[in-house]
Amino acid sequence: MFGVRMPAPPLLLCDRVLGIEGPALQLGRGTIWTETDVGNPAHAMPGAREAWYLHDGHMRGGVFIEAGQADLLLASWQGMDVFHNRGERVYRLLGCELTYRGPLPSAGETLRYRCDRPHVIRNLSGEPARATMVCILRAAVME
Repeated sequence: MFGVRMPAPPLLLCDRVLGIEGPALQLGRGTIWTETDVGNPAHAMPGAREAWYLHDGHMRGGVFIEAGQADLLLASWQGMDVFHNRGERVYRLLGCELTYRGPLPSAGETLRYRCDRPHVIRNLSGEPARATMVCILRAAVME
């Protein structure tokens, strides 16, 4: 049993992995880039025609944050379960800060996420590990 893994559809909101930087099975610094297609029919509940999270054709803030599942994949890629969790714990998003710089994402648009883990993950104490996530919508340049 693994504690850090991507969810199954229709809760799997990461449609593509564009790249990963950082060695596999080595906890430390790393970056992952992913994309989510807002309104993707694969995000629909069984028997439904549209993605379960759409409200008036838009993705709301809570789902917008959850769609950045790249941090889960990066932690797994780096071996969180192999070296530390060993199925005993689960990875949880305990909080975040979200700043809107435009309208909510609409069906048919693509969100591009970049997740940076700028330090070595060591979760031996009660302190949570940290990562920085940036989501780009309607922009031409990603650093």
